[in-house]
Amino acid sequence: MRAVVLDGSEKNDAALGKVRAEVGKNLAGMGWQVSHLPLCDMEIAPCRGCRACWTRTPGQCVLEDQGRQVLAALCSSDLAILLSPVVFGGFGAVLKTALDRCLGFHSPFVERCDGRFRHKARYSRKPALLTLGLLTASDGDSQRVFHGMVSDLAWQMQAPRNETLVLFSRHSQAATAQQVREAFARVTARR
Repeated sequence: MRAVVLDGSEKNDAALGKVRAEVGKNLAGMGWQVSHLPLCDMEIAPCRGCRACWTRTPGQCVLEDQGRQVLAALCSSDLAILLSPVVFGGFGAVLKTALDRCLGFHSPFVERCDGRFRHKARYSRKPALLTLGLLTASDGDSQRVFHGMVSDLAWQMQAPRNETLVLFSRHSQAATAQQVREAFARVTARR
């Protein structure tokens, strides 16, 4: 089984470093083949919105930088793990920029599903999604918005399973480890 960790932490982010370490332990313990992408160390330009990845170069961004690696890793994985600080209920800038460049994951054609419209999948492999967001303190509004945003992302990606966990930087390492273990168990339960 293949997993990709899209690590949206900023440089020297000790709090997300704790979460990243727990993710690594869980993946190693389960025998996953892992691609870890430290997005803050990669050269990823913002999406231009040209939509060439839909038609002119199907499934591949025309920008020739490391953003192409993100989409390639996502398309070849069984599990995608997103790590990010929660910023106003959304992803941090580093992860948001990388995900914007993954527009080619979908085809330009739409389908109706559950009374809503979404883009059809371009690839047959659709990874399960585990999203771990980090807040400095409890913020109900940010947490609610974050859960809703990730739920919509998982629906658009047609993720077979989706688990979202908001952690707090003030929690102990033991509490963080327990929560991450439980989230892994839920998202991988039907494998």
